[in-house]
Order: sequence, then structure tokens, then C-alpha cells
Amino acid sequence: MAERGDAPRTGADDREHAHGDDASDVPALPEVVRSLRSLGEARTRFAEEQTRYFSPLLEARRRAQSAGDAEEMIAAFHAGALATAVRRTLEQLARARGGGDVREERALTVALDEAIAPVHAALAALDDAERAWREVSPPRRAEWWEPWTARVQHLFQVADECWPEVAAVLAAADAMRAQETAHRARGARGRAGGRRGGRAR
Repeated sequence: MAERGDAPRTGADDREHAHGDDASDVPALPEVVRSLRSLGEARTRFAEEQTRYFSPLLEARRRAQSAGDAEEMIAAFHAGALATAVRRTLEQLARARGGGDVREERALTVALDEAIAPVHAALAALDDAERAWREVSPPRRAEWWEPWTARVQHLFQVADECWPEVAAVLAAADAMRAQETAHRARGARGRAGGRRGGRAR
């Protein structure tokens, strides 16, 4: 990985394709959604949750597609804002299964957060790439465009790779909730049977 002070090697043809003759032109963003191979898969039990999980990245991509220049495109994928959106999404997923139990919601949020540890690492790398792009002079920013887009692609890739872990956490939470519900139902039936037996005597 290149140090920030040294421009990484990129082909002149790639820079021309990304920026045209003027670095202020709207640059090209690689097709990152192809990395989301699990998105919309028919076999998932958690279609709604999956849509929520990927929504911060898809919303960032939508904003980037309507960007007027490189500055706006990079702002669309601002790592800090994405991290906040991802955290909010995990909390929403946990709240939907917590049943109003704050402790259970917090525990589930922690489990989901641990499941996407690679996403956090990818966001940190994206933040480094953004700061590197901003720290160089505008004439040299074209040289840093390719490393930044590579970080965006990597973020989408690891988010896709983490989805099965997220789904596993959700499935475990559902299984635990089902066990608790069954246990309460058995207890209720037992108490009802005891009352009937007492009346019969």
C-alpha cells in the first residue's frame, strides 16, 4: 500500500477514463453493486432485513451517481456518515427482535456489530483513502482516485461477505425467542391444568 506522500502508480489511460481531460469532470465509479452477490437471493429468510442491511451502501451509491464532481462523489461515501448509518441499521434490526427488552436489544446489537467487524475495518480504510485524496493538491488528486474507488469496492465486497454472519445472528435470536415462547406456553398450560385438577377435587 502506498504511503500518502507517494502517489500510487496508475495507468494514464485509467486516469483519462476516470477524469477526462479535466480533473474537475465527474469521474467514473466502478459498478460496485455486482459485489453484493447475496442481495435479493431467493433463499434468504430475511429479505426485509437484508434490504435494511444493505441500504446505507445502496443509498450512498445512489447519491454518488447523481454527484456533479469528484468532491460530491467522495462525500457520498463519507466513511463517518456511513459508519453512523450502519450502526443505526444494526440498532433497528435488534429493536425489531428485542420485544422492548433494552438489555436484549443491546446484546443483539453487540452481536450484530461483531458480525460485521470486517465492514468496520473497510470503513476505516475508506476514511484513510478519503483523507489521502483531500491532502494532496488538486492537480494530483487524479492519481489517488483509483485507490479510493478500490476501497469503495472492497467495502461492498466485505459487506456482502458479512451478510451470512448477520443472518446467522438473526436466526439465533429468532430461535431463542421461539424457545422462550414455547417455554411460557408450556408453563401456562401446566398452570391451567393444575387449576382444573384442583376444581375437580
